[in-house]
Amino acid sequence: MAQLDLLLPEGKIGNYTIQDTVELAKAAEAAEFRTVWKGESYSTNSFMNLSSIATATETINLGTAITNVFTRPPALIAMSAATLDMLSDGRTVLGLGVSTETVIKSWYGQSYERPLRRTREMIEVLQAMFAEETVEYDGEIFDVGPYPVGFDMDRETMPIYNAAMGPTNCRLTGEYADGWLPVYTPPETIRTLYEEEILHGVEAADRDPADVSVTPLVTTSVAETTAAARTQARRSLAQAMAVGYNGHVAQFGFGDAPDEAAAHWRKGNRDAATAAICDPMVDELTVAGTPEECRSRLQELQEQTGADTISVMPPYTATPADIESMLTALEPITST
Repeated sequence: MAQLDLLLPEGKIGNYTIQDTVELAKAAEAAEFRTVWKGESYSTNSFMNLSSIATATETINLGTAITNVFTRPPALIAMSAATLDMLSDGRTVLGLGVSTETVIKSWYGQSYERPLRRTREMIEVLQAMFAEETVEYDGEIFDVGPYPVGFDMDRETMPIYNAAMGPTNCRLTGEYADGWLPVYTPPETIRTLYEEEILHGVEAADRDPADVSVTPLVTTSVAETTAAARTQARRSLAQAMAVGYNGHVAQFGFGDAPDEAAAHWRKGNRDAATAAICDPMVDELTVAGTPEECRSRLQELQEQTGADTISVMPPYTATPADIESMLTALEPITST
């Protein structure tokens, strides 16, 4: 048995309606997935989308993956998350991250300064806002309060996950966050970062390792043939490289492939970008194959990484029907 989550698709506006994501979340709940996550690097607002899902589901958790730490002040993130938590009867998981410099500068029009310090302070301020009646915080980035909070949540706090990639950010995660959302990272590296960095932060803060959950976000392509699935996964990786993950992925020994894919994609040559993705990238960064192959690989991946949950990311080209088929294909390992 594997514990799975679903990262709902971004999709260009028009390709996925709000109702599409609501129906996919309902299907994930029926397939016994633990959490549906929603990003917002473009397309729909994650909190508003998840609010629609909250009223149509009963048990599945609702997570942001991710809300970046640059484009909303702590108070707005806290109010949005608390509102979603009240709508969902306490099912919200707040996933934070620095996103990428490309996204923050090009899409949001913000400067990408001191991302790790901003992340640490954001987590600290939010934890105070969720737990205290009055918040007062004097940091290097944020100066808040004293101010009455006024949230009416049914629980004292809310889990906060961090989408850390580098060693320092992973240590920060172990010290301050409730969970870790690694992405585009090989399984062995996830295990190493957890053992050497996450646990270092846990120890520094005198915390219990069980207090930090691990949920890798993994591109997952299920198709009738292995070749078709790998082609979908390859194209998704090419697009991810273009939005700024090439710098992160380049450190894992894939040669020039990440940078070449990013360069071709940004010039509009999608086919060349897809072809630039090497086989080891598909092997290490995705799960791609027939239903049986993907079920086996996801179970293996959870054991390899030591993850509490694997969050499957559908290929960018997947339609709502494709994702529903994927959920059906993977249900045998979530419900056994």
